[in-house]
Amino acid sequence: MRITKKPIILLAFSVILMVLGLWNYYDANPVTYDVIASSVVIIVVGWTLAMSVFEPRWTKAAIH
Repeated sequence: MRITKKPIILLAFSVILMVLGLWNYYDANPVTYDVIASSVVIIVVGWTLAMSVFEPRWTKAAIH
C-alpha cells in the first residue's frame, strides 16, 4: 500500500473520531444510555474508517 496524503488524513480523522467518542463518555457527568450509545457509534465509525483505509474493499460495506 502506498502511503499518500489521503490515507494519512483519513487515519488522523478516524483517530479524532475515536478520541471524541471516548471524551464524550469521559466528560459526561451522569452516564446515561444516550451517552453510551453515542460514544459507541462514534468509536465504531472511526474504527470502520481506519479499517477501510487498509482494506479498500471494505469501503462499500462500511457505507451500506
